[in-house]
Amino acid sequence: MAASTQNSKSGDSDPKSKSKSPLQNNSESSAPGRSRNAYSGDNFKLFLISFLIAVVGLLIAKFAFKFDFGGEPSASKQPLGPKLYKDRPKNPEAGTDETWRPPKDNGVFLTKEELATFDGSNDYGDIYVAVIGEVYDVSTGEYYKPGGGYHFFAAKDGSRGFSTGSAKDSSDSINDLQDGEVAGVVGWAMFYRTHENYTYVGKLIGTYYDEEGNPTQAQKNAIAKYEANRALQKRMEKDREDFPNCNKYWNKDEGSQAWCKDSLLKNRIATSTLVPRKRINPINNKEACVCVEYEVAREDKVTYKLYPNCEDTATQCRAD
Repeated sequence: MAASTQNSKSGDSDPKSKSKSPLQNNSESSAPGRSRNAYSGDNFKLFLISFLIAVVGLLIAKFAFKFDFGGEPSASKQPLGPKLYKDRPKNPEAGTDETWRPPKDNGVFLTKEELATFDGSNDYGDIYVAVIGEVYDVSTGEYYKPGGGYHFFAAKDGSRGFSTGSAKDSSDSINDLQDGEVAGVVGWAMFYRTHENYTYVGKLIGTYYDEEGNPTQAQKNAIAKYEANRALQKRMEKDREDFPNCNKYWNKDEGSQAWCKDSLLKNRIATSTLVPRKRINPINNKEACVCVEYEVAREDKVTYKLYPNCEDTATQCRAD
């Protein structure tokens, strides 16, 4: 009885209460005096150090290799691949058919060497063309594929050829072209911008855009010529409204005949009959047959010349 009481007081009545797991025994035997919490703290420190090393490594890579986290990709940063930037808007918000200015969206910056690979023979079959430094994907156009009539425009900036339509004029230089010819090239850029099947890719680094995508002096010169031609065309349009061209026809017996109708004046009601007269256009210095109100023509016979063998009040004259 005394032995039993002694065991109960000493706490040895349940032998299992003093037993330890093998994991506990190994842990305590391998590192006497250290708890499991101490080892958890060491593991957290190792994790934190590894994480900081990884972050520092990424920052070094960013500056050492100029890796860009987001922003606009460039030729040196963005690997070229199939259907590059197909999800970009078709119209790069660079103006309408009335105005023209460089695209706001830089897209992808390409070098001439990179553009040269997009002739339809690459692994992707993509075909790019450039006009005044703007690059477009025309892969869906049959005429641009190898053997097509426009394939000579592929994989380069053939701005000059867009004016002449000749495969021999594959240069991108249009500085020596007349204002109207430059306007014709710009018309092609407008065509690609608004085409439902062709996609804007980006800018070609070189003649018309620098490495930052900013317009060069050649680009500004082209814009100036385009704007000058647009202003001229507006003046010519106004002149045609005020002095509409004569209606004309030709046959073997009567020769060339010119005649006028009062309905040709769109902006005002004629106060008298319209008559055909020869007039030198002060804008382009070219002579043409125009329809003028008789009262105006009678007052200024120097500017408005009567055709030979034509009655002063005749609304139809021989205009050989």
